[in-house]
Amino acid sequence: MLSLFLILIYYSMFIYSNVFNGTILEVINIGVFVLLFILSIYYNKSNINKGIKSLKKDIKKHYKRIIIYSIITLIAYSIVSIILGYFLENVITEETVADSNVIRVIINLLIWAPLTEELIFRCSLKKDINSNTIFILISPLLFAGVHVLGNGLNLITLISSLPYIVIGIYFTLLYIKIDNIIINILMHLLINIIGVLMIISML
Repeated sequence: MLSLFLILIYYSMFIYSNVFNGTILEVINIGVFVLLFILSIYYNKSNINKGIKSLKKDIKKHYKRIIIYSIITLIAYSIVSIILGYFLENVITEETVADSNVIRVIINLLIWAPLTEELIFRCSLKKDINSNTIFILISPLLFAGVHVLGNGLNLITLISSLPYIVIGIYFTLLYIKIDNIIINILMHLLINIIGVLMIISML
């Protein structure tokens, strides 16, 4: 199952990125990210081509569903984030945002994440899981985990994964209902643009 191999590499890169920061290993880490990016595109090239060819038709056919899913998800994501922000004051602060490399964050959110995460956690994983029910259960959890496990496995990490689970459920359902990975990538990009605007507003 190539999808699990890609996911394991993706997890390891995120978990050890802080350890490698500022060392020669960071260069190797970036190289592995690039390789992972290429592999995920190669493994899913038929789905990518299919998605590009049917993009216009699928958007016209499913635009109401896309809008409804997006609005519900953004509302749910906002509510969960506000509640967590109230109870977990140290999860995201202005200081942590200001200390981060803004250019790297923007590149990750607007280029890397929409492409690679949708190809790995949706497109690749769906190839190896025949059951939609199992796919809906597993994909959001794996997607959420990669965003928080770099902070260690503890209660705060698990709780702070909830917004990512909400977003993960949205992307998973979207892919099942429309079966167009390009639409998933575009919607992931749209949500991340909102995230970038939020980050910029905190600087």
